[in-house]
Amino acid sequence: MSYCIKIEQEKNAKDSDARFIAKQDEKIIGYLNIKVTSNTQDKEALIEGLYIEPEYVGQGISRALMQRAEKWARNNEVKVIHVNEL
Repeated sequence: MSYCIKIEQEKNAKDSDARFIAKQDEKIIGYLNIKVTSNTQDKEALIEGLYIEPEYVGQGISRALMQRAEKWARNNEVKVIHVNEL
């Protein structure tokens, strides 16, 4: 089965957090939330939520969302990303 998954950043008013959405044919199939938790010299961020629709688990979508969140963190000078049990 071949299909295209799109990762988009949801628009918001804050620069201190982001939500990344995974879509297939405009249907949301997963998301990841990340938030800056410390604005000291060594910025830190927290992955607050990660969800993938069950039928899409194991297809690399979580990895793609995490890679996009890591890129966002680097662009925002975040030095450490924390992940609580998801």
